Amino acid sequence: MSLTSSPSIDVPATYRSILASNPDCTQAVAAIRTLIASLDAHAASTVMEIMDLVRRDEAALLASVRNPIPPRAGTDLFKQFIVNRLKELEDERRDGKVLRGNEAGGGGGGGGGFDEMKRQLVRNSEMYAKRAVRAREDAARVGVTARVVGRGNAVVTFGGSRAVLALLRLAAREEKGRRGKVTFRVVHIHDTAGRNGSFSDGSLAFAAGLKAEGVEVQEENLGAAEYVLFQKSPKRRVDLVLVGAQAVNHAGGVYARMGTASVVRIAKSCEVPCYVVAETHKFVRVRKLPLGNGEEDFGFNQERPNFGEGDDRVDYTVGVFPSIFIRSPFLIPPSPPPSHSYSRSPCRI
Repeated sequence: MSLTSSPSIDVPATYRSILASNPDCTQAVAAIRTLIASLDAHAASTVMEIMDLVRRDEAALLASVRNPIPPRAGTDLFKQFIVNRLKELEDERRDGKVLRGNEAGGGGGGGGGFDEMKRQLVRNSEMYAKRAVRAREDAARVGVTARVVGRGNAVVTFGGSRAVLALLRLAAREEKGRRGKVTFRVVHIHDTAGRNGSFSDGSLAFAAGLKAEGVEVQEENLGAAEYVLFQKSPKRRVDLVLVGAQAVNHAGGVYARMGTASVVRIAKSCEVPCYVVAETHKFVRVRKLPLGNGEEDFGFNQERPNFGEGDDRVDYTVGVFPSIFIRSPFLIPPSPPPSHSYSRSPCRI
């Protein structure tokens, strides 16, 4: 059965459905799960057809979103996984370690051997996706183990990063377990949902999640960022800034919610250390490094006919501004992350 005649899924619709059904799912993981769903539904009968299918689905997915960089981080990693795992399975098939079935079909014409190899590939892919989902918890654990947030610290956060929230919630729970209370404080700078200036749902949920853990939270808007970060008196001084990311490129540049670059640059000018918390599957190699925040720099157009509710524009922070990258250790990005990063596996720094 050819690629064109095989049943297939609606890749863009599947991607959107996965994101909508699981608010905690990152765009990279949603992209990986979309490619897995297509692979499982498709009757590819050769290695070449599998690779063609993955490339075709990747192109359709990236063309359907305004900002392709976050999902591309997932598709790049998944393509690497597919290539490596197919080679391993082919070697195992030759050595007789995979279900023997119809060996004539294993090389390219369909049959039991190849069908079993494809089933194993799908099972392995699902395990890979589950490990990617756990990356946020691992990044949080890395940050807490490294004692990024110390006793009595004042921490500035921005927006609704789920990775930053996971780290701070874990830090709060562990401190309550040791001391019976949370001693660090958070100044949370809200991002906005559109031109009317209302705070985004994710940012409001971030603040509520910290308060539920017993963290003292002071809420501010972006206009107060410089005032907050510039304070020098011991009672008001900020110890660090924590921000999240939609994607991190191979030069350490950060793509994140609009306003992140402003907070990071202000922190740098005020000599406040800024840590970026990002799951390793968000690290991606881009074809062209942005030089600024213009449309020609990003490689995609952020202009929209309606800047109303739900505005999801991003900005870009060059790699020299963040102080530290906190990441999960087990998924290997297309190239090594920035040289200064907290990780459980020192050989990967």
